[in-house]
This record gives sequence, C-alpha cells and structure tokens, in this order.
Amino acid sequence: MKLKIVNQSTKVGDVDIVVIDNQKGLRVRLTSYGAAIHRIQMKNGNGHHDDVVVAPIDVNDFLVSDFYYGKLVGRTSGRLHAPSYQIADKQYPVTPFGGKTSKLHGGEKGFSFQHFTIEEQVVESDHASVTFRYFSQHLEEGYPGNLEVLATYTLDVHDRLTLDIKAKSDRDTLCNITNHAYFNMGLPKNKIYDHELMIKASRFLDIKPDFTLKAVRPVEGTPWDFRTPVRLGTAMEKMLDTPFGGFDHNWLFDDHGPETPVIDLYEPETDRGLQMFTTYPSVVVYTHNRLSSAYLRQVPGESHHASLAIECQYEPGGIHHPELSSAILPEGKPYHHQIVYQFYRRKHHEA
Repeated sequence: MKLKIVNQSTKVGDVDIVVIDNQKGLRVRLTSYGAAIHRIQMKNGNGHHDDVVVAPIDVNDFLVSDFYYGKLVGRTSGRLHAPSYQIADKQYPVTPFGGKTSKLHGGEKGFSFQHFTIEEQVVESDHASVTFRYFSQHLEEGYPGNLEVLATYTLDVHDRLTLDIKAKSDRDTLCNITNHAYFNMGLPKNKIYDHELMIKASRFLDIKPDFTLKAVRPVEGTPWDFRTPVRLGTAMEKMLDTPFGGFDHNWLFDDHGPETPVIDLYEPETDRGLQMFTTYPSVVVYTHNRLSSAYLRQVPGESHHASLAIECQYEPGGIHHPELSSAILPEGKPYHHQIVYQFYRRKHHEA
C-alpha cells in the first residue's frame, strides 16, 4: 500500500491532496477541501489506470463546483424545506439555498465547501487510510449544536474503498452525511445508458417537482423498479419527459448492512462493476440531469447523463415527515455510518 500527501495552492487556499494506491488495481485521490473523492482509477488489462468517477479536469473547478462532485455532504444531504423544522419543542428556520423553498446539501457553506484537516493517516500491508476532521460550530448554516465530524477513507488490497463517518454534537441536531461521487464505469463513454443497475429496494419516495414528498410508494410497475438489474437507458427513457429529466430520487432499502450489497452497477463493455454496502437505510440516485459548466475528465461530449451519483443516506427531508427517518442526532450520542464501495470485474472474477 502507498499513501502520499501533497499540499497544493488553489483558488480556495491551500488544500491537501491525498493519493492512496493499493498497487493491485485501484488508486484513489482525495482532497481535504470538502473531504472529497477527486478521482478513483481502476487498472486495466494494459496496466494503465482508467477513471471510473466523473469530475472537472481542473482541480479549481472541482473544488468550487455546485454539482458537489465527490464531496462530503452535510450537515444534511438532500433538501430541507422552508419555513422550518422542529427538534423537541424548538423550531429552526430553513434558509433556502439551491431552490426557492428548500435548502440543498447543508446550505451555501455546507461541508462540501469547508476546509477539513488531516487528523490521522495509517499505512499497513493490506490497507491504508486517511481521516479528515471538521468542527461545525453551533448555528453554522442554522443547525443547532457544535458538531465534530471525522471522515475516514480506507482503501484495501481487495479493491474496496470504505468511508466511515463519525460525529458528535453537544446539542440535539440534524445529521445526515454522505458522499456525492459521480460514477461512470464505462469511461470514456460520455453516457451511462448501457450500465446495468440493481437497487435492493421495493419502495421509493414519490416526489413533486419541488422535491416535496407525495408518498412512499412500491416500485413494482414503475420506472423505479431496479430490484433486478435494469439497463439504465431503458429506465431513463421513461423519465425524460418528467420535470426531473432523469432520476433524482430516494429508494428505501429492503435490507442493509456491512454484509449485504444494496447497489450493483455494472458496465458490460468495460467489464467494470461497483457493489455498495452501507449502514444507511436508503439511497438517492441522481443521473446528472443538468449540464456542467466545467470540462469533465474523460467525458468527450456534453455532461448531461454522463454519470450518476449514488448517495447512501437517511431519507432526505425526513424531519418533515413522521413516517421517515428524522436524522435527529441526540446530544452526546455518537453518530457512525459506513459506505463501502467494492470495485470488481465480473468476467475476471468468474474466470
């Protein structure tokens, strides 16, 4: 295992760039700003590394992009809806950001646009890790409580990248932290239509164009049914004439945990795949339905539908609905969730 840290001057200030290489097939590049995944590269048959996540070519564009490429998202991922939410007997106002009546991904200065510090680095024969730390002050972006956050990325020799997220607050608060990496296992293809996607979920959140909840519905008989692998392009065709222009929805897992794969994404031509495991109860999948203003690495054409973000988390906006996870973190209680990205090649594995 190899781990290297380089400090780089950028438009947001000095940023630590961390590269972890398992020297077997996977290389990961991280940034301290936003505790972000900048690049993930899989080794091909010729010994070269191919990208499997999409992000702007220029690191400055990557750091400031409002697409949240690879960023840690918090305190809450997804949208909170105005005018307010309630914890115990107290109301907290919601200042809209990223929408007229909702706050997106923690607000204008959420975790994605904050400098994290490197708390720890570990290098062993079978894994290497780096831990990023951030202290979010009471009422930052309107959230109650001083919140300490630790995000640890661990790469091992089995081509598995694990994100451990820990936090603790000195007051009851909201906490729903995820990573917003966009995947395209078929790069340099600039569309994700040929990917096969499986989501182990029989229910999804049916939402209005403003992302407020209509109802929790079964996936059966709908474009949201990915219980068995479905070609993404076939499913997305049914979404193109909707206000979303693709998927930007939340699925509720039937089962989840460190031993249960809840997501499987596979691209047949490159034979590259990704399985995901998580302690979270749900996932948001977003199929890059808007055009990026930045040039994206290995995307030869327009960025529309060039990748998909797979964001394991609590149900977004759950605090507004008693039937969903509230994402309330009680005072002094440890917060700990895990997202595991297992990269594979199906034909190689079967051989």
